[in-house]
Amino acid sequence: MNTTTTTLTLGRPGLFQGRGLFDWLYALAVVLGAAYAFHRYGVSMDVYEKGILAGATPALIALGWFWGPLRVLALAVGAATLVAIGLYSRTSDGFGADLAAGEKAVRLIRREPDETVARIVAGWPRNFDASRAEGLGFVAEKSFDEIIAAHLEDEPGSIAA
Repeated sequence: MNTTTTTLTLGRPGLFQGRGLFDWLYALAVVLGAAYAFHRYGVSMDVYEKGILAGATPALIALGWFWGPLRVLALAVGAATLVAIGLYSRTSDGFGADLAAGEKAVRLIRREPDETVARIVAGWPRNFDASRAEGLGFVAEKSFDEIIAAHLEDEPGSIAA
């Protein structure tokens, strides 16, 4: 009696099957980058930002695994981000930023009219009728200083002492 055995593979291979060396090096780079960001900037993050970092890490790995060109882009953006952060972290304040370097960078910005931006802003509503909000007990701040004071009251740990 002769019997023949055939192995039938259904569906796609598993998530971790068929991953090459570059896939795993990419995943390691993303995990190390997230760990560095958490270690270096974790004290400045609130629970939502920490959650975003924790969720974005496996999502970025999965995107890179299933969409190869994104890996190079993600690593390039990550490297550019580290360079940008390095420019601001030479002499740091309580948040790890060099405000003097930030001021120098801001001075390089030139204010020039932009037709596209002007059209967008022109389409924004003006002269709001806030009577319904006021009827509900909301009160608008009268100045930018009041807005900052309200923020500091609502988020007391938002600035370093």
